[in-house]
Amino acid sequence: MNGKTNDKPDESCIVMRATNSINITPFDPNNSVNVNSWLKYFNDKCQDLDDKWKLSNITAYLKNSSLTEYVNSYDTIKTWEEFVSFLTERYISPNLVNLSDFTLKSFKEGDDITLYFQEKLKIIRQLNLSTSMILEGLSDGLPVNLRTLLAINSPNNPTEWLITVTKLIKIQKSETTKDQVKPPQSVTENKCELRKEVTDIIKNFDSVFSKDKYDVGALRVEPQRIVLNSDLPVSLRPYRTSPVEEQEIKSQVEKLLQAGLIKESNSPYSSPVTLAFKRDEGKKTQLCIDFRKLNALCKSDSESLPLMDSLLDELSKAKIFSSLYLASGYWHVPIHPKDTEKLAFCTNFGLYECFRLPFGIKVAPAIFNRLIRRILTKYKIDFACNYYDDIIVYSSSELKHWKHLKTIFEICEKENIKLKLSKCVFAQTKISFLGYEIEQGQVSPNNANIETMKKLQLPTNVKELQRFLGSVNVYNKLFLNMLNLDTL
Repeated sequence: MNGKTNDKPDESCIVMRATNSINITPFDPNNSVNVNSWLKYFNDKCQDLDDKWKLSNITAYLKNSSLTEYVNSYDTIKTWEEFVSFLTERYISPNLVNLSDFTLKSFKEGDDITLYFQEKLKIIRQLNLSTSMILEGLSDGLPVNLRTLLAINSPNNPTEWLITVTKLIKIQKSETTKDQVKPPQSVTENKCELRKEVTDIIKNFDSVFSKDKYDVGALRVEPQRIVLNSDLPVSLRPYRTSPVEEQEIKSQVEKLLQAGLIKESNSPYSSPVTLAFKRDEGKKTQLCIDFRKLNALCKSDSESLPLMDSLLDELSKAKIFSSLYLASGYWHVPIHPKDTEKLAFCTNFGLYECFRLPFGIKVAPAIFNRLIRRILTKYKIDFACNYYDDIIVYSSSELKHWKHLKTIFEICEKENIKLKLSKCVFAQTKISFLGYEIEQGQVSPNNANIETMKKLQLPTNVKELQRFLGSVNVYNKLFLNMLNLDTL
């Protein structure tokens, strides 16, 4: 027959094409071989041969899972460079000193993001990773909330990453502090004076507010699926941690078990955990699961956040605002029983899997945003919008605002949504949102950002130019000649 077939060649067919004519020790992941060292060794042995020969004969030098994975990806690997990226991304050792260095290097409040970028990029490039892995490595050390924002913006290269992160940091600095009120049981001890109408509503809906970070709601929705492109489990070893970090991880795991958010697991999947710096606690206490390998197999979700311009237009019509912060937002989302094993994480003292949607999984922002949006839509709410963990309630008058708040709290009770009262802001005539201040129908840049821009010096080199553009891009639509500035 002359017709072409789309059948994928099996492993034996591909292996038969290779000629093991050179004495080379095969790459075998079961022997804990350093993938970068083996690739250097292989290239040295084949220094007189071209890349086409290497790719045509590579199956003769792969064993066990590396051979199986290559066969499964055979149709997508067309060049030797693509093969090197493929093998490196799958088998880079989490115990490499330089990988450990960039994993542990974190960005803290007050640090210079450009310096962090330069130091971390220097380490990551030693690992010979692809652009996508470099971007993930750069983002690993960022605070959790900043990583969430960055996941939506999706920069395509390290330079875009630096400009985007600089912009997001400027936006976050402009946000007013939300730590204005105490938990419901101590309303009278609030740092700021609450109006009687607000305190009455809070007291009537005490059950809506979380008592601690493990007291989270569970949305009354269908359990969500985590769909992967491959059935081959991702299994990694635990990261090495200090005794202090180990104790912190163990303490949090025990509390998560008691809260019924995780369980002990026998899953074939395994992603390592690490601790990230938590700004409000001033130390590394944010438990994070490194889902990078799993994310590479995770099918994308096209749910998008509402356009910022549309939100600002809607909010500008209101005169009074409240911002309600969901307590441990992602933990509200139940996971389908068939998929909890995919979210297993490993520690040095055991393997566990998540019943709820954890932070770090690629589709988490899309799933969470869609569910909250659908809840508001179900109740035909036209006086509130959601953006990440916040629900913004906006009204044209105080009388309407009290009714709107009560309606939202009733919805929270029905849908089992828990709020973190210490991060809620109530009944304000001016609100800071995404770097803008909204008051009496006017949308203006945050004053703190404007003062910062006034102090900017003209750039004299590429790095300073990147920093400069990252700063002014916060309000790019407000600059008449911004297009000319971007082409400098």
